[in-house]
Amino acid sequence: MSNSVRVPKASAPPAQASPPRYAAAEFLERSLENGARPAAEIAQGAENAGIGPSALRRAREDLGVVAEKKGFGADGEWLLSLGAIGAAAGPGGGSPLGWGLLAASVASLGLAYLCTEANRGAAARGGCPAPGVEGLPLPPGAGRKTCCPDWFIVLLILVGVILAILGLGKL
Repeated sequence: MSNSVRVPKASAPPAQASPPRYAAAEFLERSLENGARPAAEIAQGAENAGIGPSALRRAREDLGVVAEKKGFGADGEWLLSLGAIGAAAGPGGGSPLGWGLLAASVASLGLAYLCTEANRGAAARGGCPAPGVEGLPLPPGAGRKTCCPDWFIVLLILVGVILAILGLGKL
């Protein structure tokens, strides 16, 4: 069981950002580039480098650093990672691109299902009503016997599967 805290990444560094804040951000990027590390170790390293706690906190916010607790009680420790920026995104993390690709995949597969059901209904009724199913325009190549040509359904399924694979790879 783990607890995660995700700090949203700032869209751009503040115009008035101080040099200690930049130094803290560079320190965090270097320290976390190879994955999660204990928060106590990061804090001690920052102190040894002359970086204050407030500059370190602001840099964590700017970079969207993820804090995740591993373990319980006295045996537990907080780990810091760069989240979606770094190699390891914590639970509930992942990139917006990955989630967007998965959403597009679901939409594509859902449309393929709707086209298949429309074709099934059209076969039972003796043809597809013009201009399309419930007011939707017909895809190119669709005739009166079916609402969606088979190649269009296959294309939707292929696109859905490819988007799902790409989306899972981005999470």
